Amino acid sequence: IVFGDWSSDVCSSDLNITRRLLTYDLDTFELKQVSKPIRRGKGHVSIGYAPPSQSIIAVFEYGGYTAIFPTPAESKKLFQVYPRNHYIFYNPFRNSFLLSFWAGVPYFMEYNLAEDTLTKIEAQKFQMEFELDTKRDLIYLSLPLRKELYAYDARTMKLKKRIPTLLGARPMAYDDLHDLLIVGSLITGEVEIIDLEHDTRFRKKTFAYYQRDITLDKKRRRAYISSVNGLYYLDY
Repeated sequence: IVFGDWSSDVCSSDLNITRRLLTYDLDTFELKQVSKPIRRGKGHVSIGYAPPSQSIIAVFEYGGYTAIFPTPAESKKLFQVYPRNHYIFYNPFRNSFLLSFWAGVPYFMEYNLAEDTLTKIEAQKFQMEFELDTKRDLIYLSLPLRKELYAYDARTMKLKKRIPTLLGARPMAYDDLHDLLIVGSLITGEVEIIDLEHDTRFRKKTFAYYQRDITLDKKRRRAYISSVNGLYYLDY
């Protein structure tokens, strides 16, 4: 799911099954728009949203990338980068999308929307997901087989530091109210909290394996963790 700022809408990817993108009104949850079927790509799908242009791009695990908005009725292939795509993430500091790959190459890609250019950024093989630290203007990249997070300067995309974490680190969520980073593992099923201010790790707890996403209720200090086995929560 990705939230938009046009008419308070929310878009939900149904691309795995129907190959369509669904747009709902955020207040009423009324279905507002359904894109035409995208007849390309397969595997899991990640979608990214760029507020300045109200653009949405879908990334297919096998089959490249497709522009959905601003012309959903004319969905088209945007570009083909690498056949083991994993995640797409919008960097507001550079008006660009970051594209990770779960196998094969020791870099991820940055797609600049304004310049329509692609740039390789050095990393390690088997990358997972990105998260933005709004206090430090850093973007974290999870590297599940390295047991590390790479922290990049969000303005320059230069590597600033490496942060130890769980084996199998995949989903991340940053709590800006408490300056904590919650990290989940797709291999061990663990969830840990990283105190970024004091550079410490604490509160490991095992949930289900193959975790997919983490969403936070920051005021309540509760993390909702999705996995192939269901939805869990952790009060931190």
